[in-house]
Amino acid sequence: MALSDFLERIRLADETTKRLWVAVGTLFAMTLVVALWFSFFGGLGLGDSANPAAASDKFSFAESVRGMIATVGQMITNFFRSVGDIISQPKQYIISPPNQ
Repeated sequence: MALSDFLERIRLADETTKRLWVAVGTLFAMTLVVALWFSFFGGLGLGDSANPAAASDKFSFAESVRGMIATVGQMITNFFRSVGDIISQPKQYIISPPNQ
């Protein structure tokens, strides 16, 4: 059976069957993405907790995420602080006559 025949069969099926296939496909895709993610990042950096010296040398995904969140939070805080500074400054308008 070719892929086009399989997709045609799903297209002609009733709504319940279509929703089932969407759920199964989504579950499969999410499982694949999470498995690849864990294999790439080596889990969540929770292994080897018996030896803290070795654990500190490893890449820790959780610590990286915390650092990224702190950096983004600092950037957002700086943005709003800058906007507040612009709003609170006195308004100065320079009006010059057009060149004739």
